[in-house]
Amino acid sequence: MRTTAHELPFADFRGARATLRGLRLAAAAALTAVVGGCAEDVSRAQPMQMPWGQRVEVSCMDGKAMAIDFLPSPRAARVSFEGRTVTLPQVDAASDAKFTDGRFTLYINDSRAALEETGVVLRGPCTPR
Repeated sequence: MRTTAHELPFADFRGARATLRGLRLAAAAALTAVVGGCAEDVSRAQPMQMPWGQRVEVSCMDGKAMAIDFLPSPRAARVSFEGRTVTLPQVDAASDAKFTDGRFTLYINDSRAALEETGVVLRGPCTPR
């Protein structure tokens, strides 16, 4: 004999409803904990400090090198490599420091740097000498 939904006792629906409510509350609590933890970490993030007004010589893979002058006003990086010099204004970045003129881009993360030209890595990873 087959039972249809309208023949089930009310108590069975109440139990299923209570189980769903419990699952929803547990999921909401877990999501709140995760989001709350993310918000807390973001609020503690500090912007990367650049050595404004200084020159940093870096050594890169394959024995390549470059010099980076950090210009304080307006904030920019003047990068010298292979007899060329490019000045790249600082732009907003999610986590790294980023300097770009649309063609060349310098990324700095902690004590590492990389220079790209239209998406192709020219130097990197590089570290201070």
